[in-house]
Amino acid sequence: MTEIPPQEKVEAGPQMIVFAGPNGSGKSTITDGFKLDQKFPGVYINADYIARTELGHILDVTQRNLDAAKLAEQRRKDALANGKPFAFETVMSTPGKLALLQEAKSKDFQVELVFITTRDADINIGRVSERVALGGHQVEPDKVRERYERAMQLLPSAVELADTVDVFDNSGTEPMRVAIKRDKALKLVNADKAPAWVAECLAEPYRERMDSRAQIVAAFQQATAGSAIGLPPVLKDAGIAHGKTYAGPMIEVTKYHALQKAWANVYVVHDRVLCPPMSLEKGKTATVAYQYENGGKHVEPTRIASNKNKLR
Repeated sequence: MTEIPPQEKVEAGPQMIVFAGPNGSGKSTITDGFKLDQKFPGVYINADYIARTELGHILDVTQRNLDAAKLAEQRRKDALANGKPFAFETVMSTPGKLALLQEAKSKDFQVELVFITTRDADINIGRVSERVALGGHQVEPDKVRERYERAMQLLPSAVELADTVDVFDNSGTEPMRVAIKRDKALKLVNADKAPAWVAECLAEPYRERMDSRAQIVAAFQQATAGSAIGLPPVLKDAGIAHGKTYAGPMIEVTKYHALQKAWANVYVVHDRVLCPPMSLEKGKTATVAYQYENGGKHVEPTRIASNKNKLR
C-alpha cells in the first residue's frame, strides 16, 4: 500500500473527494493511501467494490457491473442531497461527470480532485488485461483507449472546477505526484522527472485556458461598459447540469470558452470542452442545451431535435 501525504485542507463546507482517471491507472492504489488520513470521509462510493461485495448474486458480469454503476450513481446523488462528506471513484471521461463537480460546489462542498493517469493508454490496457486474469472485470481495449483520451482532454476543465487538485503519474512502479492546485494556482512538482503529457495535456492547456478566461472577462467588460441604469450586469459560468439551456447572442468566442448574453443583464461563460459539440460564432445567436445520456455523454443534437418534435 502506498501512503500518500495528506492534502492541505481548506475549511469550506463538506468534503467531496473525487478519485478520477482512466481505467487501469491504479486509482485504487492511490485511494488506499488517502484513506489513511483520519479526515477521510466515512462514505466511499466505488462501483467495482459494490459489484464485488453487494451484487455477487448476479451471475451475468455485464449486468452486475451495470447495476453497480447505477447504485454508485444513486449514492452519489444521495450524498450530495444530504450534504455529508463523501468520496468516490470515477473514470471521468464524460462531461456529465464534471457536472457533478459543479453541482457539489453549488451546494458548498469543498471539491478535492485526485487525478491518476499514465503516460500512455497502452499501459492502462495492459493493466486491465492483468486485472482480468486475476478475476477483475473486463473493459475492451478500444474502450480503455477512448476513455483515456477523453479523460485527458477533460483534465484541465476538471482542474479549473475543483478547489484543490493532486495529479499523479502512475506509469511506473510507484505513483509520482506531478501537479497540485491550491488557492486557485496550479503548480507543477517533480518537473524534472515528469513525463511529457504533464506539459502537453495539463500545464499548457491550463495556461491557455486562463488566458482565454481573461479574454472573456475583457469582452464582458467591453460589452457592458456604459450600461443603462438598472440591474447591474452579471457574469457567471454556465450551469452544465442535465437540462440546462441557454439562448442568446455570442459576444466572444475563444478556443476554450464562449461568452453568451443569456438574459437582459446576465452573461454566461461556456466551457467549450464541456458544452455540446456545435458551431459557435461571435455575433450569432445560438441555443446551447446540456443534455446527457446515461454515462454522461452529450445527447446528439439530432436526437434532441427529434425529441422536441415528438413533444409537439
